[in-house]
Parts: sequence; C-alpha cells; structure tokens
Amino acid sequence: MSIGATIDFEKEAGAGETRAASIRATRPQNNFPTPSPVTGLVYTTRALNELTSFNTAFCTLASNQITFSEAGKYAFNVQAYMRSTGTARLRIRNITTGTTLVESNNLYDLDRTNIALFGVADIAQNDVIEVQHYVNTGGTNAFGTPINVPGELEVYCSGMIQKLS
Repeated sequence: MSIGATIDFEKEAGAGETRAASIRATRPQNNFPTPSPVTGLVYTTRALNELTSFNTAFCTLASNQITFSEAGKYAFNVQAYMRSTGTARLRIRNITTGTTLVESNNLYDLDRTNIALFGVADIAQNDVIEVQHYVNTGGTNAFGTPINVPGELEVYCSGMIQKLS
C-alpha cells in the first residue's frame, strides 16, 4: 500500500474570506509495507495522493501534484519527516514553469527530524506544484519510520496552503 495524503479545504463567507488547504502524507497504523527506497543526491517528490474537499476548492490533488484553479498569492507552510539523511532541503516546485517557488533552510540530519519550509509565492491559474525533498543519503526509511501509535495514522509530511489574494 502506498503512502496516502489528505487535503482539506476551508472557506469563510464574507468580505474577509479566508481560504486554506491542509496537506498530509499518511499511512494507516498497523499497515507497514516496506517503503520505497529514497535515492540520495536528487530531489524526490513527496507522496500526496488522496483528496478531501470542503466548500469551494482553489486547488486539486492528483498523482502527488497540486493544480491551482485560481491565480493568486499563496502562503506555504510544509513539514516533512526524514531519518538519517545527512544534508537535506525541502522545496515547493512549480512543475508548469520549471521554477522553485519556496525553499527551506539547509538541514543536517544525523538520526530523525522534521524539515520545514515557510514562504509566499505567486501562482498562475492551472499551475501545477509538487512538494520535493532533497537528501544527501537515501534509504528505505529516509522519508518515514512508523511509531506505532494504536488507532492513529502515521504522518510523514504535512502542511498548509493559504490563499492570500
């Protein structure tokens, strides 16, 4: 079974409209297939492949890619788990334009940690983005090791996308 993901949409009516999407890469607890090995020294797309939508959505998710139906300025806040990867960086990559929109700080990981990115970017209508992760040292559990909390999902990547204008 592949790692799944959830995107939840919220919308407040009225003049001060707030629109946001939360993203998560999860795997059901008690279902621990061997993860696909992560290759080091290249950017790898983080798995995001399920969608839950509420109200009117400004983006959709398919095949680990987020497609925006509305142009605008968007804020991104994404965290991703990593394990024993050495140096690492996380980025939001615009697949449509071939450009990097937001990058994290560099991080050096000796054991287990989360890497985070925060930033704002302009997105055109129909632009497609991915959350991508660069690690120096890959491996089978580089993007997720289960912690076995009974009855809970394992979460390996999560974040928020908010439409600012």
